[in-house]
Amino acid sequence: MHLCVTFLLCAVAYGIGRISEPDLRAVNFAGKIEGKKLNGSLIREIEVDSESSCQLECVDEERCQSYNFGTIEGNSGKFRCELSDSDRFVGLANFTKDEHFIYRGIMSTCEEDNPCKENEICVVDYKSNTHVCKCIRDCPKNCLDYYQNGSKTDGVYWVQPDEEEPFQVLCDMTTDGGGWTIFQRRMDGSVDFYVDWESYKRGFGNLKGEFWLGNDYLHRLTASASMAFRIDMEDYEGDRRFAEYTTFTVADESDNYQVTIDGYRGTAGDSLLSNIPIRNMRFTTKDKDNDDKNNGNCALDYKDCPKNCLDYYQNGSKTDGVYWVYPDEEEPFQVPCDMITDGGGWTIFQRRMDGSVDFYVDWESYKKGFGNLEGEFWLGNDYLHRLTASANMVSRIDMEDYENDPRFAEYTTFAVADESDNYQVTIDGYRGTAGDSLLSYSRPIKSIAVRLFLGFLRNAFDIFDIYYRDMRFTNDVSTGGNCASSFKGGWWYNYCHNANPNGLYKGGGYAQDFKSANFAKAINDQKLNGSVLRDFEVASEISCQFACVSEDQCLSYNFLPIHEKETSRCQLSGSDRFASQVNFTKEDGASYRGIQVIKLMNSNVLGSAPARNMILARRMKLVLLTTNQTLIFVSVLEVSGNPLKKTGRLAPNAARLRKIKDVTSTPKTFRQRETDRIYNCPKNCLEYYQNGSTTDGVYWVYPDEEEPFQVLCDMTTDGGGWTTFQRRMDGSVDFYVDWESYKKGFGNLKGEFWLGNDYLHRLTSSASMVFRIDMEDYKGDRRFAEYTTFAVADESDNYRVTIDGYRGTAGDSLLLYTKPIKNMRLTTRDRDDDVQQDGDCAVAYRGGWWYNACHNANPNGSYQGGSSAQGVTWLSFRGLDYLLKRTEIKLRPA
Repeated sequence: MHLCVTFLLCAVAYGIGRISEPDLRAVNFAGKIEGKKLNGSLIREIEVDSESSCQLECVDEERCQSYNFGTIEGNSGKFRCELSDSDRFVGLANFTKDEHFIYRGIMSTCEEDNPCKENEICVVDYKSNTHVCKCIRDCPKNCLDYYQNGSKTDGVYWVQPDEEEPFQVLCDMTTDGGGWTIFQRRMDGSVDFYVDWESYKRGFGNLKGEFWLGNDYLHRLTASASMAFRIDMEDYEGDRRFAEYTTFTVADESDNYQVTIDGYRGTAGDSLLSNIPIRNMRFTTKDKDNDDKNNGNCALDYKDCPKNCLDYYQNGSKTDGVYWVYPDEEEPFQVPCDMITDGGGWTIFQRRMDGSVDFYVDWESYKKGFGNLEGEFWLGNDYLHRLTASANMVSRIDMEDYENDPRFAEYTTFAVADESDNYQVTIDGYRGTAGDSLLSYSRPIKSIAVRLFLGFLRNAFDIFDIYYRDMRFTNDVSTGGNCASSFKGGWWYNYCHNANPNGLYKGGGYAQDFKSANFAKAINDQKLNGSVLRDFEVASEISCQFACVSEDQCLSYNFLPIHEKETSRCQLSGSDRFASQVNFTKEDGASYRGIQVIKLMNSNVLGSAPARNMILARRMKLVLLTTNQTLIFVSVLEVSGNPLKKTGRLAPNAARLRKIKDVTSTPKTFRQRETDRIYNCPKNCLEYYQNGSTTDGVYWVYPDEEEPFQVLCDMTTDGGGWTTFQRRMDGSVDFYVDWESYKKGFGNLKGEFWLGNDYLHRLTSSASMVFRIDMEDYKGDRRFAEYTTFAVADESDNYRVTIDGYRGTAGDSLLLYTKPIKNMRLTTRDRDDDVQQDGDCAVAYRGGWWYNACHNANPNGSYQGGSSAQGVTWLSFRGLDYLLKRTEIKLRPA
């Protein structure tokens, strides 16, 4: 759970009563006090045009208990409004003179004449409009002081360990008796800890996520009291351990933050005092060397550090996970280690598992690496070169088919050159169970300069995809085009391959290598204009045909001579002469040829890969020739509907293809059966579901006559068939973006994303829709809210929303209270369409949404939160101060 408890800068550690729900409360203010203001405990500061606007802001802000209202120098038409979550009674020491301000607090029983004694302060319970008198005490020095005063909730608190300025810390009030002040946290790798001295001195990161508190603060905390030190740790298998030390102090900067530590107890073992102890050591960073190493800086280069995963394994690390490696004198980097397979110690530099990462990227991406080390990724060609240059390496490819048959191929020699040699590969010495597809047959990759590549290493290797770096320069030896482009991958291509482990991740279905095509007769002196997929030079028409077969979208090609050159020009087209008759024109010397039949080997019409080619028609005839080998022929016999739209794609496992079957008997010989039907393309996920597609995933939808687009389908929740248009899950995508981004959509359908307002309008215009939001808090409590009516207008009406008819378990935060979103227009940080008169709600609450003035729910707010109500919130579930862990917003036809 993420809580933010802000404490006053120099006061006491008493709990301030929470004000009632912000949308339902009515507030009376006490009389103004001129020439005074309350310092500290500031919620936010805004410009307003009158004191009544300032009062309204305070009423609207759940935590507001008082405000300062003052002039702005040089601006006679605007005033400064400072909202505070404290009042002049609790914050007595911070209530000071300032002739430019007036102060006004919420009316309470503390306003009566002297309700408390001289050595007491009046603490208001604003819910019950009562008060208690508390003795004046010192400010809490640390989290234990808060705990002993009754604060038992984890969160961010203000501490003042000495006479200097107070600062915020994260308090752990649950572990081993509570009262722990946290000064470091690692949890997801989102923050870089390899930073300079100044960063460690002042602190960095975010108290709600990963952070280092700061060495100056650490010194002040340990100088204020005798401290115990504790580190809690967890491995990737969920095993949790701790180490605790009864003595811990940190000196100031003049002594380079020297540490004193002693007295171990715990379950993790003592790694701070044994072997290479840190006792009495001074702090070292990459730019300030205070360690005891004679030749170098430990922060930069550790002596005898592991060069690869095998070094870790031989030193006793036997658990799979992400490790730092130091193969040379350059900067270290992280790699995933496989400590189980075939003796362990394998350094993984590539992984494919679910198609969540796009591997068809550019040269620079393969050079530096991309993806996520916990999921799919490519480590980076520069890192691969450094790893293979540091030791003699064995490479290994582990592979598994969709029938769960695992195989491997291993090579005793493996090295990759640097970029100046285009990452040329040296490979030899096969053994394994998968067969040798890299060195045998007619296209070995031994000593071929790579186009782009990927792998697993033992130092082993696996798989990837990529655009060619430059059409003019290829590193393969094919004379018929670019192998990386033809086979949608990056690899050590010869001309072209016997293995393509870095090709497109199909998620099932046939391999590109098993696709062939029959071409119609050539039509001379004619060419098809437009719809060009690729235009390049070839040595022969055979090379042009080969490229068309390899290109998924190719339906035809033009073959044209080039005057005064031995080569010819090949133009691959995504259309044909039937669908684009107006573009089929005369051209002397040209030759046009279209695909007549696409043949897929070893498939089954009821199985995994009926027909993956793209057909530009709504009506098609499928001719099924059935043999013992089950050959499938697909041909387009007629076109109806809009021939310029890609509206009839047949996808693997498409439910509508299951209707096409031979009902007579089991085939023994060739026979032919024709089926002629109209297949309507799915408008949304429910239509896929109703046609038999019940697997979650990304699908193409066709809600209208415009271009189709991809959506994420939820086929499991509450009957399935939901089209998901928003997802928050890990904070990896920033939702505080501009109007154009919300219009077109952003993020990744496999991760966090907003589908796009234009697509949302098209979906809700195609059918009457039900809206549903699924949410989950950090305790695993899942709720939902559903609305039976939902529609979004187009951009001309600023994507105005129509919504009604609540049911669910989360409570209604979109229609109830004082800020319903019904009939609201979308607001973003650069386009203010809310009804808030003073300011832009999108800016105030860090998101884009159908804000009223402003909200009771903020699904597109900041994932890390901020001030009150800026995060991902749902008022009627967890309130506006609680950040939700996960949201998914989806729609389905009513």
